[in-house]
Amino acid sequence: MADSEASFSTIAQAMERLGLSRAELYRRVKDKALKADKTDRRLRFAEDELQRYSQVLAAEHETVQEALSRWLTFFAERLVQSGREEPPSVAEKTTAEQVAELGRRILLSALAGEVNNLYLDPLHQGDRLLVGIDGHRTELARFPAPLAAPLKSWFKALAPLTQLADSGVFEGLGKYQDEGAARQFRLAVVPTLLGEHLHLHIYLDRQQKTLEELGYTPAQSTALSGLLVGRPGLLLVVGPAEAAAERHRLALARQLSAAGRLVVSLEHRIQYRAEELIQLDLPTGQPFEPLWRAALGMGPDVLLFDQVDSAAEARSLLEGVGSGAVVVAQLLAPTALDGLGQLLRFEMDRQALSRALLGVVERAVMRRLCPACRTSRPPTPEEAALLDVAPEAEIGVAQRCDHCGDGFSGRRYLCGLWPADDGLAPWIRSAAPDSPLPAPPPELSLAAAARQAVLEKDALLEEALPFLRG
Repeated sequence: MADSEASFSTIAQAMERLGLSRAELYRRVKDKALKADKTDRRLRFAEDELQRYSQVLAAEHETVQEALSRWLTFFAERLVQSGREEPPSVAEKTTAEQVAELGRRILLSALAGEVNNLYLDPLHQGDRLLVGIDGHRTELARFPAPLAAPLKSWFKALAPLTQLADSGVFEGLGKYQDEGAARQFRLAVVPTLLGEHLHLHIYLDRQQKTLEELGYTPAQSTALSGLLVGRPGLLLVVGPAEAAAERHRLALARQLSAAGRLVVSLEHRIQYRAEELIQLDLPTGQPFEPLWRAALGMGPDVLLFDQVDSAAEARSLLEGVGSGAVVVAQLLAPTALDGLGQLLRFEMDRQALSRALLGVVERAVMRRLCPACRTSRPPTPEEAALLDVAPEAEIGVAQRCDHCGDGFSGRRYLCGLWPADDGLAPWIRSAAPDSPLPAPPPELSLAAAARQAVLEKDALLEEALPFLRG
């Protein structure tokens, strides 16, 4: 019996023998990479298994060192190309310190390149690193599994992660200091069939978006600014649930705050901490009323809602207007008709809604043609008539280049604006809300925004046709 026991090692002995932490040892046992026996609820490891796995770890170490040498050099060169000093050598550092330096160089390279999204996406063997700028994504690197795992751990340590209710998704907010400038980010860890997918969304604070940069035409920008500085009322912003919706809402809030207004934002999911706003967290499942009373008690000039999820929240929109505030509410819906339908299904008072409404913004998105390789062509007679341009005008054509790969680079955002008028108010009061939504003024419509995008050769006519034909 003594000889049999002597051929096995305890957890502590295996940790010392293999040079692994307790957590890493358990992870590898759980992943069935390292075999273990369980006796009296304790793990033990056979001598021949430890010998086998020592060789596995030695091969892993060689793989990691080769990959670290390659990618540390790669990202050092990118930093130099962006105008930064060449980072000092870390060849004499420990593997853990080199992994941390690689993570730092990846992040600094992203910040230098105005990247707002980083992805570590699992593959069958390792992970690929993707970077995104305004919706356009490029693969920069592929890391072998033995390097990808500790690199992900470094990124996950950047922010305290909490699990979203009833899911395997973890999220956290953090801030990274870079040469005196702090960049906020949201880190999401999402389980997939191949492993953990990490998404780091970086908020570039210095990018103060104008209304035109958010997708409004000059005519829409002027009209919307007029609505927001007028009487207290309700502005509805309707669009799909995508990343730019958050940027749009916060940019509107910043403009209102810059005018000296007190802005209070009620958010079901705080994705960004903004100094210009008073942000109130609305956790799922928590009572809405106490926080709403606290918000009103602040006497805000502007109230923001990141989304409207219940009848109580829908009723509060009108109560906020009644308190003398401008209320901006985001509705996650594909069209303005769907968004208004959501509110009416919450049994809002139609008369009160029609009186309080300032207008409805409908947001949409198209792919942006790559400016590096796009070409142009004259429109056909039918296309020229649809765009209301002369036959000698030109519209954009997608090509391909090394920069884009498919002819497109990022996204072009569109907005349509319905100011509350004699057409919209009667539609809201009507007992038949499924009737067609009245059209906005032509110069403020989604069609006008889509036409401008096509004539600026920023988007394909073929993708704009659904908006142009309305």
